[in-house]
Amino acid sequence: GAYAVSVTALAPPAAPVIRDGQEPALVGPAEDGMSVLVLATTAGGAALLIALGCCCLCRRRLRTCLHGCLGPKPPPTPVPRAPVPAPPVPAPTPLLPPVPPREPLASPRISELDLEGGTPRPGADAVLDDAWSLEKVADADRLGDLAKLFTPPGDTRGTLGVGADYFWLHHSKYTKLTVKRAWAVHMPLQETFYRGKHAVIARQMREVREVDQRSAGGATRTAPTTTLTDQAGERLVCMDATCNEKLLLHGTKVSTIKAILNNGFDERRTTRAAFGDGNYLAEDPSKIDQYTEADPGTATDEESKNLHRFLYEAYGDAHPGEVFYAFVCQVYLGCPIYTKGPGAPGHPTSVPGPTATCEAGLRVFAHDERRRQLIDIPGLRSSFPFHSLIVEKGPDSVVKRHREFVIFDGNAILPKYLVAYARE
Repeated sequence: GAYAVSVTALAPPAAPVIRDGQEPALVGPAEDGMSVLVLATTAGGAALLIALGCCCLCRRRLRTCLHGCLGPKPPPTPVPRAPVPAPPVPAPTPLLPPVPPREPLASPRISELDLEGGTPRPGADAVLDDAWSLEKVADADRLGDLAKLFTPPGDTRGTLGVGADYFWLHHSKYTKLTVKRAWAVHMPLQETFYRGKHAVIARQMREVREVDQRSAGGATRTAPTTTLTDQAGERLVCMDATCNEKLLLHGTKVSTIKAILNNGFDERRTTRAAFGDGNYLAEDPSKIDQYTEADPGTATDEESKNLHRFLYEAYGDAHPGEVFYAFVCQVYLGCPIYTKGPGAPGHPTSVPGPTATCEAGLRVFAHDERRRQLIDIPGLRSSFPFHSLIVEKGPDSVVKRHREFVIFDGNAILPKYLVAYARE
């Protein structure tokens, strides 16, 4: 029999909206289609196949038409925009008000003296970047007390210029040391170290005192040590007896004055010493006189000329002629250990001293070969070494005429005065 098959071909949608990146829809609503009538004279199955074939053919032609008419949407033409001017950047507001220029110093800076070589202006101080400053001593009372510090006692006054350690043998015999100039030394940084050392030694001395008070004998190892400088020293400096603080002397050379002013005392610089690598001081000026070097005032080397600039020219003073230099220092002796030797290369042992700080026969150094630190104070809860070594004088000692004081920590020493003296 014959069959009539109706095939509907869909029409494109009306005015579709196509966005960027999207493909157009290929099948529209059913009511917009068109019908195709197919006449089949074959059986039912053949009629169905013919109808399907016509439908596929119509859909293929319709897709081709749609792609040709609509196609991919070209990219939009950019619309040029007028450039927008950037807003003006305001000037930065200063965080701090402008610093006014510093007033010129009343005295020359040593760093400037070293570099420029001009004649400095006189002033009250000679300053080096706040590390240290010198103040010329002009009042008669202080000069008188300093003169007493440089007056040897009667038993050594006749031996000035005599000794195996004399660095600069004098050209003629002399019987006294006369102070020509003196300067008070101010070292803010070293004073901070010195105060810190005071706190440590004060705490340790308190522990020693408490242990001694509980002991059966009642002897105290914290009693102050008597020195030749006590009378004049008490007038020059207010000292702390609880730390056994004393005023002692240290002879020096022209070449080491600025090193001590810049860095303080440094035991690591010690190269040749009988009683360890420490800082050596004395109570008797005839002892420290052995280690000084003459400054004739006529030297032409730069080091000497720089020294003259900040010691003399800075104050409008002329060089006083041949002089020698020494420091007057505050020193913490703390709890000292005493010895009479032997000196290097021997191994010194302890002896009873003026204060009951140690027993006899103890080895002095923690390491006999290195000799950089003293042994620990015995009988304490804590562990810390003796604070100083005092070499006692006498016929049975390695030193015959002068006691020596050895400090193994430069922070326990504070230079207070620099003195220029003459041998007469």
